[in-house]
Amino acid sequence: MSRTYGNYIDYLPKISESLELRFGTYSYSSQERWQNNIITAQFCGQYFATFLASKDLESSISYIANEILENALKFHRDSSQQISLNLYLLDQEIILTTINNTDRLSCTKLEQTIEKVLAGDLQSLYLEQIESNAINNNNESGLGLITIAHDHQALLGWKIQNLPNRDDLWQITTMVQLTI
Repeated sequence: MSRTYGNYIDYLPKISESLELRFGTYSYSSQERWQNNIITAQFCGQYFATFLASKDLESSISYIANEILENALKFHRDSSQQISLNLYLLDQEIILTTINNTDRLSCTKLEQTIEKVLAGDLQSLYLEQIESNAINNNNESGLGLITIAHDHQALLGWKIQNLPNRDDLWQITTMVQLTI
């Protein structure tokens, strides 16, 4: 079974340049991997900046790559599979994707978050999340996807599919489309 949300594209148009990175989840703890996220994200931004003449886009690419990679790592629940981060340069946009596998509970929470982000006023949702974090003293801010859509004017999309022969795992593809 497969479900898509938001602005998800199954088949990408002509790609000018691409970059694919894979992360094994068995070698390092999540905490150790998170410490390296910023280096990976900055590399992605700098790499694509060589094709674009915009420091703002470099910063946006770095921020988005860091956020979606961090989410993929945080919610990955399948040590037998790697997490992938992919970036694609098209004529008028850059598309960033992550692919990870997660459990039923994390998948359900993600779908609830997706519905909020896609249905709500992003500014109000951002303020509500900040207030909720202050009141509940949350360790997770919940602001990443909202910030990507609001501050970077990016389109978000997801594809969620149950893995064959694995009722306990779902493959999550998160897609961010950034206009250049």
